[in-house]
Amino acid sequence: MSEAPRIRVDAARNRELLLGAARDVFVEQGVDAPLDEVARRAGVGIATLYRRFPDRVALMRGVALDVLGRVTAEARAVLAEEPDGVRALGRYLHRSLDLRIAALMPVFDGRLDLHHDGELRAARDALAPLFGAIVDRARAAGLRTDVGTGDIGLMVIRLAQPLPGRFSAEFDATAAHKQLDLMLAGMFAPGDPSTDRLSIDDVRHGGVAPA
Repeated sequence: MSEAPRIRVDAARNRELLLGAARDVFVEQGVDAPLDEVARRAGVGIATLYRRFPDRVALMRGVALDVLGRVTAEARAVLAEEPDGVRALGRYLHRSLDLRIAALMPVFDGRLDLHHDGELRAARDALAPLFGAIVDRARAAGLRTDVGTGDIGLMVIRLAQPLPGRFSAEFDATAAHKQLDLMLAGMFAPGDPSTDRLSIDDVRHGGVAPA
């Protein structure tokens, strides 16, 4: 391999390592966590981080776009590969939990311009109808009538938060996936048809008129 292609491969690998490390550090320590810790976990120097992402907001934006893109790709794969609605919803939510989108996007809101940044908004809006289609498939397979897309999103946000105290990352992840399975089982049990279900728009606006 010539020098130029090797440099490009190394640069792409470093970027991927930085995005993965930043995703985990921001979930565990918050978005104001030291960027030195992100570089350390990625196995690169802080100068490499700043070459790829000149400031904290650029890094946060990169993480948001990367996670949204990965989750959107998973949603498309689920719709193409999982005709069974129960399996489709379960696969999508477990993968979303691994990618930590439900822990990241709520804390990015307010720090990133999710409403007016065209690329970010397009990435978010590309995911919404795919998630809706997965939920529709699950509904056809027996999803409770009182469960909406917003209800599912909020439940996964709660599961995605790291456990307090000195739990290991491995225990935290295992427990979250087990609890997600319990949640999924409950979502296909008999529901209360008189209860309103929450939509994604209800969750985004949180009772506040949209901007």
